[in-house]
Amino acid sequence: MGKDLEKLKQYQAEKEAKETRDALRKEKEETRIAREKVKEQIQKDREARNAKYQQEKAAKEEALLKKQQEKLAKESEEAARIAVANSQRARIQFRLPDGSTINHIFDADDTLQAAWDFLVSHPSHSMGRNFRLAAVYPRRVFEGNDYQSSFRTLSLVPTSALLVLPPASGSGAVKSASTGSLTMILNAIFAPLILIWQYIQRFIFGAAQPARSNESVQTRTPDDGNQQQDNQRSDSPSERPRRRVGRLSDLSPDGDDQNTWNGNSTQQM
Repeated sequence: MGKDLEKLKQYQAEKEAKETRDALRKEKEETRIAREKVKEQIQKDREARNAKYQQEKAAKEEALLKKQQEKLAKESEEAARIAVANSQRARIQFRLPDGSTINHIFDADDTLQAAWDFLVSHPSHSMGRNFRLAAVYPRRVFEGNDYQSSFRTLSLVPTSALLVLPPASGSGAVKSASTGSLTMILNAIFAPLILIWQYIQRFIFGAAQPARSNESVQTRTPDDGNQQQDNQRSDSPSERPRRRVGRLSDLSPDGDDQNTWNGNSTQQM
């Protein structure tokens, strides 16, 4: 009995030790899993904070850059305005329709009419008084009242380029241009169809024989005319019996050159 009791105690001790080891192992595994989850959550939080920081930083930099650009634009506009206000000269480059240019310096307070008069009297200008002036940028064609404004008022100082344009065409020219444009559009649409139809026609019916020119048919020499008259005379009803009467001198053994034979094989002397 004592031995069995001792074995029973030993078995229970081993069982308790095994259960304790299993519990410790399980606890360690759970602790490890929990620690990994905490680390993953910390990493996610860190990445989210970093992304938010980068986003806020980019927004701040963009706002700062925009403010700087606005500041530079204002400073540039102010500098240009001051330069225009302080400028006493207007350097104008005239661009003629043939591609040549004419440069001239005017007083900033001179009117645009001075530029007009200068071009009219310039020897390189061949359009007389029949032309218009237009600013390159921003594009603007000057009208009658604009020629009484100064270069400073028209923002043509300190330097600017003016286009010398021909006069505006009338309604008839506009109508002709519109009609020509419509004709070009219709030709562009129907020309391929016509070419395809001609190709199909040639493919099915073949190439047409070239007609003889009337000149080649009607051109005849005098000899050809006489020959044609002889042929027509021989083809007439009154001449047909004579064609059946022939000379048989070559076939006669007696050499009767004067004997003739009619169509009924009757000799005639």
